[in-house]
Amino acid sequence: MACLWLVLLGLIISPVAYSTATEPAPQSAALEPAPQIAPESAQQPATELMIDHFDPETGKRIIPNERCLTCHGDEEQKTDVRDDGSPVKIFVHSEQIKASVHGEQPCTSCHVTIDRVPHRKAPSVIVGCIECHRETWEEHQDDPDGKYERLGVVNEQIDNFMHSIHAQPSELDQSRTNATCYDCHDDHNIGELGSIQRAD
Repeated sequence: MACLWLVLLGLIISPVAYSTATEPAPQSAALEPAPQIAPESAQQPATELMIDHFDPETGKRIIPNERCLTCHGDEEQKTDVRDDGSPVKIFVHSEQIKASVHGEQPCTSCHVTIDRVPHRKAPSVIVGCIECHRETWEEHQDDPDGKYERLGVVNEQIDNFMHSIHAQPSELDQSRTNATCYDCHDDHNIGELGSIQRAD
């Protein structure tokens, strides 16, 4: 008898459940997508600084100086501590660079091994002063506006340097020269055009 009651109860409940499931939901109960909340950093508008651009001729990534300065423009930034305990500073005086003869150059035109920012902790600094100055002089020595005229003087100095003791391999480390351009010219403080800081 109990089985009969269960069968009858099932016959009564099944149609009610079926009719409830097949009835359309009222308009107010329609499912609306839940609002998607992105992290705050993702909600910020994209800026030109964060967008990667590529040189159409070389395919190389173009990194704006402002992106470099997000870290290198902060005087408190340091990347490591030397064996003697002193901090390794990465600060660059952006105003000095802007006022220098290299002020319109991208950082990566000298720091050629940097191809993305942020870069690895301690990138090797490969700066080709001589190659760049010679190539630029070859390209522009006949320009009528004289904008690159002083580069002729720089190239004369390069020739003198290359034949001097300074360009010879160091006795302590044959992979290095006795002196580099940086020994006389602070690499981030080349000086304004016509300033006394520039060698004649």
